[in-house]
Amino acid sequence: MCVDDLLGIPYKEHGRDKNGYDCYGLVIEVERRLGYELRDVLYTTHDLALSSLSSTLGLYPRKCIEEGSVLEIEAHGELHIAVALNGRYMIHATYERGVCVHPIKLFNVRGIYGFSLSV
Repeated sequence: MCVDDLLGIPYKEHGRDKNGYDCYGLVIEVERRLGYELRDVLYTTHDLALSSLSSTLGLYPRKCIEEGSVLEIEAHGELHIAVALNGRYMIHATYERGVCVHPIKLFNVRGIYGFSLSV
C-alpha cells in the first residue's frame, strides 16, 4: 500500500482531503485506497470510540493486526485511531506532525478492527 503522498499533510479538525486530515479522515482515505468504503462520522469530542461505533461502520473486532486494520489506540490520554500498514507500523494524523508513521508498539492498542471477521 502506497501512502507516501499522504505523509506530512497537516492535521485539520474534521479534515477530509489533502488540505488536511484529522485522524478519522485519514482512516477513511487509507481504507478507500485499500478498496473499502468507510462511512464518515462527525464527532464532537476527541474520544471517538470505535468500540461503540464499529457495527454501524461495518467494522468487526479482530484478534491480530494485519495491513489495513483500523487501530483504536490511546495517545496522550485520549482515544485515537490509525491504520496498520503492517504488523509493526501504523499511519495516523497527529496535531504536531500531521500525517506520519509510527511503530505500533509505542501506543496502547485498545482495539483492532477490520471489514471482515478474522481470527
